[in-house]
Amino acid sequence: MAADTVTLSLVALAFVGLFVGSGAAASWRLGHDPVVVLSIGVAAAGAASWIMLVATWMSPKVGTVAAVLLVVGALAVLLTTRAWRHWRSVVGPVMVTLGAFLFAIGLAFLWSSQVDPYSEVEKRFYDWQLPGDDRLPGLLASWIASPGDGEFLDGDWLPSDRPPLQAGFILLFRIAGAPVATLVQADGAAVDYAASVAAQMLWVPAVLAVVRAVGHMPRVTLFAAAFTALVPVVVVNTVFPWPKTLAGALAVAAVAALVSGLRGKARPSVAIVLAALLATGGVLSHGGAALMLPLILPLALTLLWRVRGASRWLLAGGAALAVLVAYLPWLLYQRLLYPPGDRLLKWHFAGVIPIDDRPFLQALVDQYGAASFSDLIDARISNLGRALNPFLLFAGVDASPGWRADRAHHEFFDTPAALGISFVIALAVLTAWMVLLSRRRHVDDPLPWSGLLVAGAFGCIVVWAVAMYLPESAVVHQGSQAWMLMLIAIPFAWLVSRRPWIGGAAALAQFAWTLTIYATPPELTDPTLRVSVLIVGLLGLVLLAVAPIVDSALGRQPNTERSAPASASL
Repeated sequence: MAADTVTLSLVALAFVGLFVGSGAAASWRLGHDPVVVLSIGVAAAGAASWIMLVATWMSPKVGTVAAVLLVVGALAVLLTTRAWRHWRSVVGPVMVTLGAFLFAIGLAFLWSSQVDPYSEVEKRFYDWQLPGDDRLPGLLASWIASPGDGEFLDGDWLPSDRPPLQAGFILLFRIAGAPVATLVQADGAAVDYAASVAAQMLWVPAVLAVVRAVGHMPRVTLFAAAFTALVPVVVVNTVFPWPKTLAGALAVAAVAALVSGLRGKARPSVAIVLAALLATGGVLSHGGAALMLPLILPLALTLLWRVRGASRWLLAGGAALAVLVAYLPWLLYQRLLYPPGDRLLKWHFAGVIPIDDRPFLQALVDQYGAASFSDLIDARISNLGRALNPFLLFAGVDASPGWRADRAHHEFFDTPAALGISFVIALAVLTAWMVLLSRRRHVDDPLPWSGLLVAGAFGCIVVWAVAMYLPESAVVHQGSQAWMLMLIAIPFAWLVSRRPWIGGAAALAQFAWTLTIYATPPELTDPTLRVSVLIVGLLGLVLLAVAPIVDSALGRQPNTERSAPASASL
């Protein structure tokens, strides 16, 4: 990976952190629960992107003004809240974030000297080339800033076919990062790629939020995030920046906010409205976030039911209004400027892949009406097997010469293989939770909420597998990254909190497995670059390993509520 792209990516990560930090600092000053602090930080970054996007739709000049105001406003919030006084509280989260980023960069570009980061990452991990979907947000950003001639964004993709939130990050960084881009003489592709990768890194504060929400202490949340950073499905979907991890992060933060409200740590009004905005932001990033609604909606309705009297209906109306206001600009863009905007709905849920003029509901009815009952059942069984068959955990592991490539193939497509050791730990959490329920015992530890969220994540997978129309279509990249993040981080946090040595062994095993499958070198072209990026990857690994230790050494008291928000203020 070219040095200019690494530099730009670090700067872009700092800009994303600026908005996360300003949102978190404001939330901290308002006395919110630590989980809400983190969730508002994630929401603030998403909101900055959305404001930038809408402003640029209005006019590129308005977009430029918005970019300046957003950066100045975020800095002003940090100054007025005196956020620097809490620097100790953000050292651990910042180290994990930076470590996850550097480890992913080191693993992705360990053996390469390609200049174009998009081209390099598309062919880096597998024995086939990934599609150019990671370039679409940048193309959409350019289209919004200066609408192109003709009808299509790229190939046969309409500008309204893919949700746009990541394009907002790109537009913002094109302006905010322009001085650095000029200094390092980076081209437009490097700028767009850097912004895209930085946006995906929102998964770190989201994971910290959801692990903290189920009841774990700050150091455990850092261990869980560090472990998550080692899992290939997270690495690949961070540096191959189609917006799936960004969408997953927003959806996970929504779950965290609701759990915090249900546990009585956050005000229901704050939790519900915040979750509504985060979930909408997830859908505006990638449609896969909508697949988390089977978990998000029951949590939200349960919390709403606890609100008494007329306040319940006012809160429900407020949340609905927040969703409408956030989603309306994109809805109008789809329906009025570049209709119909429902291609992916028809593709995944009606099996209609070519461009089709029928409304989605008509296409859905037509497709189901034309299929036989046995074909529909076979397709669902096929999809459920692809998503949940435990025997796929070992798929591709054999004595053949090309087994690494075969295993990587399964980890890209099959959920149990992609989760790997996390799949086993998640089943252990689920089993322990079910035993706890059968005994009707109350325990004051994270197991009840951990088990509930793990069960909810698996429930979302079942709904997704049944809803997908075509057989063999319930593959990882057509689902949600949100449940992948939850099924990795939450079970590991439970394990390491109960049996630290087993958790440590699991982390070492995951690291060794990741290197075994994904660090196999192709043809070497630039030994100097290879060594320099190897150092980058090792530095990331060191940061991941020592972040929880440094966090504890700074004198934090994780068993007090006052210190808890400090861990979540990133």
